[in-house]
Amino acid sequence: LNAGADKISINSSPEGAKVTVFDQKDAAVTNGVTPFVTELKRSRGYFKGANYRLVFELAGHQKAEAKITAKVNGWYIGNIFFGGILGMLIVDPATGAMWSLHPKMIEQRLDKEQSAMLREGRAFFVVLKDQATPNELRAMQPILLNR
Repeated sequence: LNAGADKISINSSPEGAKVTVFDQKDAAVTNGVTPFVTELKRSRGYFKGANYRLVFELAGHQKAEAKITAKVNGWYIGNIFFGGILGMLIVDPATGAMWSLHPKMIEQRLDKEQSAMLREGRAFFVVLKDQATPNELRAMQPILLNR
């Protein structure tokens, strides 16, 4: 494990989603297929915690996003007693040790796309007749409403 990084466990339901991890500048820093574990840097510079955006993509499912954010590590405050001012103002901010990433484990649920639900017969699509294409008009089924 890199000293300035945290291990993050990334999974999705269902598994097999492609995940791209972007930093705060929207640059892709890593990717993988769920489930996987990756290391992400806790810091993006002196006194700056790192934040990440994860994009989950799986065929037949809606794209989903999750976030990972840096929070000040509880041990950082303890450094005033153990490491003194030198550790608190120079070492920890420079190495990223003052930060920890949250959450350490992501379990992202992926919803099926509307088109997949339509194919499976678990959804229906409403279109105004005057806005429908010829193919949609041929496939339309009337809905009888009770009054």
